[in-house]
Amino acid sequence: MYRWPLLPALLALYGCAVPPARAAAQPRPQAAPAPLVVAQATPPLDASAPPPAVIPPAADPPATMDDDVDDGQDDAYADAEDGPPSGSPPKSPTLALSDAEIRERLKKDPSSIGSISLGRASAGALVNGVQMPRGDHWELISPSCAWGTKETVDSLTHVIDKVNEQFPGSQPVQIGHISAKDGGHLSPHVSHQAGRDVDVGYYYRTISPHGFANANDGNLDYPRTWALVRSALKDTDVEWIFIDTAIQRGLAQYAVSIGEDTAWLDDVFQVRGKNGRSIIRHAKGHGTHLHIRFHNPVAEELGRRCAFLLPPRSPAAHALASATAAANVTYAQHRARSGDTLVILAKHYGTTIEEIQRANGLKSIALKQGVVYRIPQKLTAKAPSRGVARATAPQRRSAAGGPGSSRGAAGPRR
Repeated sequence: MYRWPLLPALLALYGCAVPPARAAAQPRPQAAPAPLVVAQATPPLDASAPPPAVIPPAADPPATMDDDVDDGQDDAYADAEDGPPSGSPPKSPTLALSDAEIRERLKKDPSSIGSISLGRASAGALVNGVQMPRGDHWELISPSCAWGTKETVDSLTHVIDKVNEQFPGSQPVQIGHISAKDGGHLSPHVSHQAGRDVDVGYYYRTISPHGFANANDGNLDYPRTWALVRSALKDTDVEWIFIDTAIQRGLAQYAVSIGEDTAWLDDVFQVRGKNGRSIIRHAKGHGTHLHIRFHNPVAEELGRRCAFLLPPRSPAAHALASATAAANVTYAQHRARSGDTLVILAKHYGTTIEEIQRANGLKSIALKQGVVYRIPQKLTAKAPSRGVARATAPQRRSAAGGPGSSRGAAGPRR
């Protein structure tokens, strides 16, 4: 009976021997608390501030033509441009000919008609094209793909010469693809089919590479690049100019700094957010070069007239037939995975191996894993909306700023 009074003492000893639970573990000495840092809200962007530099990788090589992925977006704008001509047709001795006279020339001497831009920029062909000549002020990256209408070649030559008049001794600018000799599909583009689209490199403060290279605030020559763009807007007839947004911002700020009319800049630059139909627009893939689509009043009007007058078996008729077939084709984007073959893709998308090869410029049946391929698919014809035969062309956008200009807002688009 003397053992019971000892029980509390024994339990106390046992409890001291049990290791403490983790929750009751002896706390470690803590470091002094760090000072509280309050995150500040990002200040609003200042339109007058210089654009942030876009620095490419240190070992970034000059871009190739395969880096031009411009057409998926710009072609959406091109479709809105197509339509029957509005207003007075352009003046030209050739256009003054009757249909019978044009038909006779097409049979006997097609070259006497001059350059013809058939169809759309994204589904067209080029007849009697002119190859961009070699010159001291530019370099041709791919001469075999530098064919355009005479109006396009003359306009491009003019804007580059204009830069060199203002800045003598400028380095030669790089010229990429215009069109193939007979137009039609030109890999890797969707457009560049009718002799009116041109890829032109930017001017750089450093030594210009052979080919396209990433432009940024550190290497871009704003004065010369703006002189090129300004001449295209003021001196020629352009439908669109595609430039990366960051480069647009820098060009617009430079233009403001030299006293250009801000209302005109608001009208032509998409980046300034004042005009939903601005001529200078962003499209993916234009950080290495700009893309100009010229309006060719004569060549396009000839294309509309000659489409119904071409001899059935002439090369021009064949080109038009190809353009018409291309107009009924859309393209799916397929990223090649392990195990993909052309046979599998052709069966899956309901097309042929040859059509896939033609759409991507493939010379073999090999596919590269991770590469995105364009897969042609025929469109199902849709009945037009009641009372609407074709989409009408929008009003001409003002490039020169004057209401009396041939590129002014008062005139119809086409």
